[in-house]
Amino acid sequence: MALGLGGFRTRSPERDNERDAKRLAKLRAAIVNARDDALSEHTGLSRRVNEHFARAAMLLDATGSFAERAPEDEQAIAASEKQALAGQQRLEALTRQIAMLEGLLATLDSGTRPD
Repeated sequence: MALGLGGFRTRSPERDNERDAKRLAKLRAAIVNARDDALSEHTGLSRRVNEHFARAAMLLDATGSFAERAPEDEQAIAASEKQALAGQQRLEALTRQIAMLEGLLATLDSGTRPD
């Protein structure tokens, strides 16, 4: 008596491996793209922050001591410091994000699962 269970077949292991490899290649490409985007942002922002600090140092030297500065100069310096701090915080966030993406790539490339 036939139970009617015939006809179920799995793919060949080679085909499964091929599909798995394609799937993981897409994931890897997305992670690389995200990492490269974060690296590009970090590089550009780092350059701008460094240039800002260099200009700020020259301006501070040119404006004299704290007691001699006009109130509007002090306000401009305070606003500049706030922007520079925001830039540094963004750089730190990007550094953490890049490290996370590099970790994902390392895990993916090692063929192991993250804990």
